[in-house]
Amino acid sequence: MISKRVTAVILLFLIFGISLSIAVGSRLSGCEFPKYNRFYYMEEYMSDIEDFVRENFPFAERLKNSSVQLQLLLGKKEHDDLFIGNDILIEDIEQPDENIMERNLQELQAFVEMETYTPISVLYLPTKYAIKQQELPDFAENFAFNQKSFIEKNYASLSGKATTVDAYSPLLSNSDKYLYYRSAPDLTGLGAYYVYSALVQRMGQSPLPQSDFTLQHFAHDFYGETYENSPFKDISPDIVTLYHPTNQSGVS
Repeated sequence: MISKRVTAVILLFLIFGISLSIAVGSRLSGCEFPKYNRFYYMEEYMSDIEDFVRENFPFAERLKNSSVQLQLLLGKKEHDDLFIGNDILIEDIEQPDENIMERNLQELQAFVEMETYTPISVLYLPTKYAIKQQELPDFAENFAFNQKSFIEKNYASLSGKATTVDAYSPLLSNSDKYLYYRSAPDLTGLGAYYVYSALVQRMGQSPLPQSDFTLQHFAHDFYGETYENSPFKDISPDIVTLYHPTNQSGVS
């Protein structure tokens, strides 16, 4: 109980100190610090403060990072369309533009219908947001773009015209494994293996078992684009692993 009170006091001093330094600096620069009123949503107010600091102070980025760390200490798990899980950064996926989505689907259907002599397989790849659901805060599902329904709807429109591949199910059933990089939106080598297995089986062939691959750990200190663009830096580096078929001549 005492440690919690001490932490609360420290946080209050930190908030007061940052606010005081910004207020004093704003008077010297002739700019007015954003004033809070009852019509403000707290998220909008914080955004206005960040914009003000960014425009008026040379140490704005450092203050912004302090603001992010403070919000995390207070229990916030989302920042600038990015969810912060247990040692993982998850990119938010917004609702797609219906017109663009429909045009893309029409183009795909036209391509499939044009290729009458070549069998075509179509695979929609779900993102980390859809698969790593256990890492998302409870409120996230209320606003999430339902990728599973989106994929099923698009696959239904291709029925009888192309072979559709379910990559969603094998990824979701193995969601506790290292399928996506912690610091980037991409699949890891293991995640790509599960997708490869689903694709090959749907094409009527037998995928190579994992034991038939030699793993090369290419890098142990990789940080991807999500990490580079995020103010939150308390994430472990990723391991980049390449899968090499042991019997190269037996693979085509």
